[in-house]
Amino acid sequence: MSLMPTGDAHSDVEVRIIVLLFELQQQGLGLARVGEVGVVVAREPQTVRGADAAFLLSEQLPHRITKEGYLMTPPALVVEVVSPNDRASDIQEKVMEYLAAGVLVVWVVYPGSRTLCVHLADGTARTLKAEERLSAPGVLELQSPVSRLFEGLDAFRPVAGLQPPDS
Repeated sequence: MSLMPTGDAHSDVEVRIIVLLFELQQQGLGLARVGEVGVVVAREPQTVRGADAAFLLSEQLPHRITKEGYLMTPPALVVEVVSPNDRASDIQEKVMEYLAAGVLVVWVVYPGSRTLCVHLADGTARTLKAEERLSAPGVLELQSPVSRLFEGLDAFRPVAGLQPPDS
């Protein structure tokens, strides 16, 4: 797994995911967690993965955590945002570990192609395009289009390599 910091587009998309999950939390549907939240994917030996975002349904509450604060209760939804330096094999490994640990739905979000791949516990996956509706089958009923995660992504396009002006 890459230990490189995430980039600007990753951060922008992650903010939109956080807002979406927080809205669901405010509706009383569950509990949103973000910021590389630790999810226990194996117990012996204990293996923890850092998820960009996660959502526990209200029926999963109160949830269990380790003494370090990692989620022992598998979230119903885990979200991973792909950065340019991420390797496909690493992302796939994470998805498989989350599903094996009991996560019901894993979203893998691709800012570059403006798509989202929905991975389900039964091993199936479906890629959604920007105009399609967000999907978390069996977990959450969502009305927002996938494009919501990418709105304004190009509005403030940065210019790489420029230095701030001298003051």
